[in-house]
Amino acid sequence: MPLPILGALVVLGISGLVFLVHLMGGTKRPTYADEAEATAALLVDYPDADIWRTTLADDGRAALFELASGVGYAAPFGEGRLTRIFQSGDIRLVDDGQDGLTLHLTDYTAPRLSMKIAGADDRAAWQARLNNLGGAK
Repeated sequence: MPLPILGALVVLGISGLVFLVHLMGGTKRPTYADEAEATAALLVDYPDADIWRTTLADDGRAALFELASGVGYAAPFGEGRLTRIFQSGDIRLVDDGQDGLTLHLTDYTAPRLSMKIAGADDRAAWQARLNNLGGAK
């Protein structure tokens, strides 16, 4: 078989497989259904966390937690989850965008995390709390 035909068959085959995975929902980003599911995700990694308040992102892709000491963050990530508890000095900057917050962290494994919060009052309250952790502006 000529090489150009073989190359075209390989490209079409891989493209077809990617398209099928997409149709079967393999490219859909995971979300939390409610605050209880997000809270359960944080408690898996931090079972002793004393959660006072939970805010689920408008799109369900993240959650912030007011803790007895610090602030928690959880986001579904593939089949698992990304969870963090921020203490003093963990946050470099908090950006308040039109529809949410972006946290710039000192952690190189997750340098930037975002969360969509439509309510301006909720965004302002979380931004103030995160800024109080120290180091954030």
